[in-house]
Formats: sequence, C-alpha cells, structure tokens
Amino acid sequence: MHRRRLALGLGFCLLAGTSLSVLWVYLENWLPVSYVPYYLPCPEIFNMKLHYKREKPLQPMVWSQYPQPKLLEHRPTQLLTLTPWLAPIVSEGTFNPELLQHIYQPLNLTIGVTVFAVGKYTHFIQSFLESAEEFFMRGYRVHYYIFTDNPAAIPGIPLGPHRLLSSIPIQGHSHWEETSMRRMETISQHIAKRAHREVDYLFCLDVDMVFQNPWGPETLGDLVAAIHPSYYAVSRQQFPYERRRVSTAFVADSEGDFYYGGAVFGGQVARVYEFTRGCHMAILVDKANGIMAAWREESHLNRHFISNKPSKVLSPKYLWDDRKPQPPSLKLIRFSTLDKDISCLRS
Repeated sequence: MHRRRLALGLGFCLLAGTSLSVLWVYLENWLPVSYVPYYLPCPEIFNMKLHYKREKPLQPMVWSQYPQPKLLEHRPTQLLTLTPWLAPIVSEGTFNPELLQHIYQPLNLTIGVTVFAVGKYTHFIQSFLESAEEFFMRGYRVHYYIFTDNPAAIPGIPLGPHRLLSSIPIQGHSHWEETSMRRMETISQHIAKRAHREVDYLFCLDVDMVFQNPWGPETLGDLVAAIHPSYYAVSRQQFPYERRRVSTAFVADSEGDFYYGGAVFGGQVARVYEFTRGCHMAILVDKANGIMAAWREESHLNRHFISNKPSKVLSPKYLWDDRKPQPPSLKLIRFSTLDKDISCLRS
C-alpha cells in the first residue's frame, strides 16, 4: 500500500511538472518578447576573469564571406538603395513622404527617443529638443526620454500636442568611457521597466546633434542602423572594427557590410530591447576579461549588426558630421553632429 501511494505521488508530480513545462513553452513562444530582467545577480563578475579555451582560432562565419556592398560603387553622385540582404537604404528619392504619411498617420504610433545628457553634455539639450520639435516625426506622438545626472539642467522647451518629455536620473561617472559603456545597459533596463508599455518604436540618438530637415516615418523599421559619415566610401578593411580576437566585438578583415554609427540606431521597441540586451551582455563579458573594445559600445553595435542584419539602413544624411564638406550624393542633411571641443566636454 505504501509503495502504491508513493508511486501514485511520483506519477502525479511528474504529470504536473510536465504540464507546467508544456504550458511555459507555450507561453514563452506565444509572447513576442520577454522583458524579464536579465541582469547578472552577482557584481563579483566584474572582478572575475572568464577563462575559456578555443581549439583553433576564431574564424568568420562562412555565410558572411561575400563582397562588401559599396554605397557609392560606380555611382559617385547616387547612393546604393538596397543592401545584399534586401534591406532598403533610405536616402533622397527612395520614398514618397506624402504616401508614407497616409500609411502611418492613421496607426496612432508613439515614437520614443532616448538621449544621454551627462556632465557638460547637458548644454546640448536645448538645441536638440528645439530642432526635434521642428523636424522629428511631425504630427506623431513622441516621447523624449532624457537620461541625465542633472535633471535641473533640462530647459523648459514648449512641446507640441501629444509630445511628452521624461527626465530620468542616472548616476554620473568620473570617466566618460564608463558612461558610454553603460548606455546599452541603461536603455535595455528602461525598456524592460517602462518604455515597452509607452512606445511602439524607439530611436537612440546622441544629444550633441541637431535635426536640420524633416525626419519622418521613412526611418521606421524592425531594426534600424545608420551608416557612419566617416567611412561610407572606404573599404571594410579600413573600418575601425575591434580587431582583437579576445574581444566579443571582434570582426575579421573579410567581414562587414557598412560601418554603422553608434549615435543613431532604433526600431520596434521589442527589437531594440533584444539588441541593447545582446550588446550589454557582450560588454559584460569583455569587462570581466579586462577588455574594452576599440570604440566601446559602437564596436559591439557593429559586431551585432554583422550577425543580426538591420532591416533598414539610413544613409549618412541621417548621421552627418558638420565638420565635413557636404558631398553631392547627400543632397539633404537631416540630422548632424555639432562642431564642438570633444576634449573639453569629456574632461
């Protein structure tokens, strides 16, 4: 009798466990994305060396060995309009603004914007917001998220209808490199805690830039990257990728499509969450091993975009540098960085 009861009890536990497992798999597959915090529970990882052994040197993935797409190949005054993986490259003449307005306006979308204004970078908040109110997603719901160590420095800029601003306090760091490396972590945490309930799309932009012309729904996509203005006309071997194999951001000479700028990326909020989470975890591994990638978060961003292709690519007109002469291929600059003393800002 005792054995029979024990057998029945074990059978019931097994059945219940199996049912719960099936239910969990069903729910996990049904949910579009999980916003459960993924952060490492033990801060000791930052003081721990991660040891691993490769049987042979890391090689680039076979599928990624193909000729580099050239943005200006054979057409010095006309940009490439489609990537080899059939993602559109957004530039002048590749979209109809009026048609896109008719398509997107009825959807009542909310577009979020994250910017970081830490230390002396708070000086750029006013020019960024004023230009955004004039040119960014006009006629749409917009929510600005300003991460700052000095909320009192945010000026009172009048916002248009259905446009909100949230000031989110963050800790300042003595080294600007630490602030830069924490950006992916902060954005992913913010999406998990709040933004996934408030916005449909999210763009992560640098605050020391201004909008010069309309930026509209032509930029919306699942996962969006922007081509860096300094490297759109050079070979992939000249891209400033992380070339050390010990880093998780390592890129081989035969890899890479375009060099993307870290000052502009975005997409559907769920995809941005997955993207920033992936970059943050890679940064943590490097940090545990005492490594900082060549261009910090931008190096990890480029590594991630090689393995996870963006669904839409923005031409350098969406990420221009005002210190450079404007080429004939970029007829209309939409978003550009300000000319400034970087060493003074980062001191």
